[in-house]
Amino acid sequence: MNHAQKARELFLSGCSCSQAVFAAFADDFGMDQDTALKLASSFGGGMGRLREVCGAASGMFAVAGLLKGYDDPKAKEEKAEHYALIQNLAGEFKKENGMSIRAYCNDLKLEDAKKLLLHTDSSVTEIAFDVGFHDASYFIFLFKKRFGLSPLQFRRKNAPL
Repeated sequence: MNHAQKARELFLSGCSCSQAVFAAFADDFGMDQDTALKLASSFGGGMGRLREVCGAASGMFAVAGLLKGYDDPKAKEEKAEHYALIQNLAGEFKKENGMSIRAYCNDLKLEDAKKLLLHTDSSVTEIAFDVGFHDASYFIFLFKKRFGLSPLQFRRKNAPL
């Protein structure tokens, strides 16, 4: 089984994205699966459900650190090379998904917000915070940019009778 297949299997068994990606490589590092799952557990839901960073990307970056990371804080060239690797991986993520990691996370939050707008009577501010935005105004701005309507306009137009 390759790493992608193992990650998929782990994800389908209930692991978060970060756990699935990171634990798929545990054997490569001589790490037991339980340790790998614990190490990656905080990155689930975009850092503890804050949805700040894609969990799969966090797992990918952690694997990159173990595979190609540096351990000498004074090694400027190694540090620069490693950061270039991370930037390249982020670029591959963007190419594969059509958007940056941050935009991808925001898109997930906005999709969750749509559901909450339609199926709860929570305020826009409550929904913004529930899905991981820390600024309701920014949430409203992104929502309108993405869907062409403010959250309240969306709710009024699409809410079940």
